[in-house]
Amino acid sequence: MKAQCLCLMCSVRGAFRDDQEHVFDPIGNAVTLLEVMHYCWAAQRMEKLTRKLRYLRRLVESLQQQNSRIAKGLHVAQAEVESLEIDIATMERESDKYRQAKEAAEAKLRHYQVVLEKAITDLQQQQKENAALEAKLKARAKAEENRVNLLWLEVERATEELEEEKKKADAAVEECKKIAQQLRHQGKFHSIPPLLWQLQPVCLQGS
Repeated sequence: MKAQCLCLMCSVRGAFRDDQEHVFDPIGNAVTLLEVMHYCWAAQRMEKLTRKLRYLRRLVESLQQQNSRIAKGLHVAQAEVESLEIDIATMERESDKYRQAKEAAEAKLRHYQVVLEKAITDLQQQQKENAALEAKLKARAKAEENRVNLLWLEVERATEELEEEKKKADAAVEECKKIAQQLRHQGKFHSIPPLLWQLQPVCLQGS
């Protein structure tokens, strides 16, 4: 009686066995169960190896594709690195220029700071001198103003005195004129006192 092989390792479909543990392959060749098991194991092993080989081939192809992409990426990265190196070298040269310009600017700034500090010190000293001179000039101006005021007072007083003297002189002149007219009418010029003779030209000037 033929029955289907129940070997768990058997991967050969269509093999059967009989009661005497003889197994028949699909073409009718009788083999022992051990031979069938060995054959089935080898076939299964080969199928596993075949699947593994196909997997490894796909993996190799994938890795080759990845390597190709990586090579392209490396080429692009290398070009970027070279460009970055050029940019870095340019930036270093520019940095040297900027550093030199910065040092020159800082030196000029320090020089200007020294000049500015000196100018501020001179200005403060000049302001002190100007304040002292201004106070001195104000005091002198005040003294001159007081002096001018005193002189004006003296001038006013002298003017008043001169006016008084002028009034007295005018009164004396009028008196002399009156005396001279009286003496002339009386014909007594020879009896005029010496003082009147001194005043005679003045007195007679208006007669």
